[in-house]
Amino acid sequence: MIKIRYKDVEKVCLSHLIKKVHREHRKIINGEAGSEHYKLLAYLSKLIGPSLIIELGTHYGSSSLAMAENQSSVIITYD
Repeated sequence: MIKIRYKDVEKVCLSHLIKKVHREHRKIINGEAGSEHYKLLAYLSKLIGPSLIIELGTHYGSSSLAMAENQSSVIITYD
């Protein structure tokens, strides 16, 4: 069972990714939990531990970067 706590998701900081994402996502990559999904993706990635993550519809890659917060996971992306 996985428990997702809003307080814990909101504490996730992705500000270090701002310069790495496409300019359209720079204002939202570290956006408020509940409004944007990037913090939730980073939180879930760390919560589930080392794993293989496959992302479909990568587009600019911002979601992949958020999930890469768990550096022990392997992420495969397809756009």
